[in-house]
Amino acid sequence: MNRILCQMICFLVVASSPLMALSDIVGPQQRFVLANDLLGEGRTAEALAEYQAIEESGFHSGALHLNAGIAAVRLDSLGLAWVSFYKSSGFSETAVAAREGMDFVEEQLARRGARLPELAWIRLNQWVLFDVNYLSLSVAGIVLINTGVLLFIVGWLRERFRQGGRLAGISLGVLGLLLLTVSLSLTVYSRGYSQAVQIVRETQVHEMPNVNAEVIQTGFEGFRYIVNQRESDPESGWLRVRMVNGSRGWIAAEAVYRH
Repeated sequence: MNRILCQMICFLVVASSPLMALSDIVGPQQRFVLANDLLGEGRTAEALAEYQAIEESGFHSGALHLNAGIAAVRLDSLGLAWVSFYKSSGFSETAVAAREGMDFVEEQLARRGARLPELAWIRLNQWVLFDVNYLSLSVAGIVLINTGVLLFIVGWLRERFRQGGRLAGISLGVLGLLLLTVSLSLTVYSRGYSQAVQIVRETQVHEMPNVNAEVIQTGFEGFRYIVNQRESDPESGWLRVRMVNGSRGWIAAEAVYRH
């Protein structure tokens, strides 16, 4: 833990450069420097509040999110820390340190047992929804279809390849069409779902979108959820979620970060 934090803490001194580029906007830069000073002095809660205020004002940088993650780790807010590191990982200048921070948070959550038993079919579902590269599958399907058409034409033009070429062409064409259809269908299906991580210490998953409804499960910071965006109603403040143990219910939108 100390090694990772020491590596990342360097950004408290040098990582102001992304915001320095905004030299014409003094306020956010001054707040960023102030937050770094507060974090260096051990006034972690105040520093985190400043980082969050800068983000809420519309400014983002890898260093800003990385330092917010460090502050959240010090406050033992691992869910919020993971989210901050996740945001920071999208910036090239802090990507490596941010991923180390995410790995550290995952390790700490696992050690504390802050994980529900994950069902195998849920893990498979997550892989299908969020990890498969459907664009590559679609391209592969199109390539197979074109190759099949080419082989079929060759078999039609050349008598000695007629039987084999037509058979191979039809087979590849059917396989490509099947792959393309499955890829496009799953692409549309997966867009109805997103992932979420809990960022508050404790919350309840209810049977209905109502605080007085039956509690299905108590969620703790760092818990992961699959959000059904089609059934959710963010405007009312509720999300329809599935937990990794298979439980389904409704959770307050403010309790999680969707990504």
